[in-house]
Amino acid sequence: MHSAKDTRIVFAPPPSDPKIPPSIYYVQVANHLDVRWQWTTFPDGSRVVTNYQLIEKNELDLART
Repeated sequence: MHSAKDTRIVFAPPPSDPKIPPSIYYVQVANHLDVRWQWTTFPDGSRVVTNYQLIEKNELDLART
């Protein structure tokens, strides 16, 4: 288990429609990791985070370039 100083809380983005309850509020991750959120889109176009992937921070930087 990591100590509190080795981890951080990452809050999930809110649903696109405030009437939809979030399925994930936050995750606690090690400082060297980041979160890639996975969204579910409903037929009306509303979206909500329903899953996530933990990735190394440098992987996220490479994906953005």
